[in-house]
Amino acid sequence: MAQCTEIFMTYGHEFQVRFDNPPDGMKRTNISWKETVGGIERSTKYGDRKRVRRYSLFLDETNLAAFRSAMDDLDDKPPFYIKDHEGDYWMCRLTSDPKERYQTPGTTPLSIGVIEKL
Repeated sequence: MAQCTEIFMTYGHEFQVRFDNPPDGMKRTNISWKETVGGIERSTKYGDRKRVRRYSLFLDETNLAAFRSAMDDLDDKPPFYIKDHEGDYWMCRLTSDPKERYQTPGTTPLSIGVIEKL
């Protein structure tokens, strides 16, 4: 018998990434470093490296309203799934609140950062 411990259900949204300002990405180490009183460094590895991405979006009024609605849905919620620019789906969370920049009427550039949740 098949079993499932958790199901994530929400609306899906798709936003175009600006490739004139290409996405940043890396695999961040999942290690915490602490220095003891005697000056010795100790580390704890919490798992595999995590994917980190930063995307720039350029949204018209309709997509901006959908984006803001999606951000409202994420308030106090668990991590979400993202399909990255390479076509991979993975669970992540925002690294900070998205920053909107007002440039021209009717369009809003903004950037978001995400980090993988293992």
